[in-house]
Amino acid sequence: MPLVQIRMRDRVFARMLEILLSEKQISVSVTDKKETRIPEGSALVITDLHCADKDVQRFENTVYICGRDETEPEGRVCLRRPFLIDAFISEILDTLFSDKKADSDTLSLSLDKKTKSARYGKLAIPLTETEFKLLLLLYENKGETVTCEEITDKVFGGKTVENSNVSAVYVNYLRKKLDERIGKRMIFSVRGKGYTLKI
Repeated sequence: MPLVQIRMRDRVFARMLEILLSEKQISVSVTDKKETRIPEGSALVITDLHCADKDVQRFENTVYICGRDETEPEGRVCLRRPFLIDAFISEILDTLFSDKKADSDTLSLSLDKKTKSARYGKLAIPLTETEFKLLLLLYENKGETVTCEEITDKVFGGKTVENSNVSAVYVNYLRKKLDERIGKRMIFSVRGKGYTLKI
């Protein structure tokens, strides 16, 4: 029996998902018919919100793809169009292989100080040494404001740098990498003060 069933009317997108998931060694069944039942043994259903019939609504492990004006169902994993496909595939893999019940918090940011690496769920985020130091500083102070002076002191060792805006430059480098890989904003500017990481 298929591990993942894709139920949507957009045949091109469904086929793309089928190929990407098959490359991850995941068995996939694709249907565009609302009436088709969920095969026994399915671990996950991926569907457009407007295609969610009663069978899908009763099925626990479902990832919904929502349009701009659709209201997301509570307690479900939902992705609103447009989204980054890498983040979407990562969400699917995490939902499939996580021991936790599938919900909107199945993905989380984790840092490894020994290897100086970062991951979001199962998705690796490639960072330079300086970017990792900056992310670690923000992560250790998540939810709080980290000032530009703190960044200069703790990331650049208090050295005077020619570009006085260097903290903003590196925050933008880091923000771009996180936004592209994860698909959502995590680093926010605090006007006149610095930056904060919200997870």
